[in-house]
Amino acid sequence: TGKWRRGGLSVTEIHICQQVTYTNMLKHGYSYASMQPNPLMLAFSWAFLPVKLTLALLMNLHRTRNIVEAIRRRL
Repeated sequence: TGKWRRGGLSVTEIHICQQVTYTNMLKHGYSYASMQPNPLMLAFSWAFLPVKLTLALLMNLHRTRNIVEAIRRRL
C-alpha cells in the first residue's frame, strides 16, 4: 500500500484516479490526497484517455473469447 506515493504514478495520474474514485474512496475510509496537477497535463491526459482505453482493449482481445460479455462483467 502507498506505493503510488513513492513514484509509481505522476501527480496528474493520482489526481485523475482520485476524481474517478472519489465516492468509493470516502465510502471505504480512504483520505483524499491534495494534488495540484499541471492544467495542461491534466487536459492532455483526459483528452487521450479514450485513445488509451481503445488501445488497451485492442491489445487484449486475444485474452477474451466474447468481448461484449467481458466488458459487461467489468461494468
